[in-house]
Amino acid sequence: MGAMIVDFGVKNEVQTFRICGSKQEIYDLLQECRDNGYKFHDTPNLLHVHRGQWTVVLHFKLPVEAKKND
Repeated sequence: MGAMIVDFGVKNEVQTFRICGSKQEIYDLLQECRDNGYKFHDTPNLLHVHRGQWTVVLHFKLPVEAKKND
């Protein structure tokens, strides 16, 4: 079926996503994030929705970019 990913944007240098799908799809996406060096702002909390569907809200701390002097 495939996981559904919703982007809630950035606030205070934290990017927020909600992912919905099977438990294995979400675990695979979490592992891919770790493998690619993404840092979670807080610990992901996987929640069961119904009939094999799960959801998690992910918060990624974004690196602060240096301001350019023009």
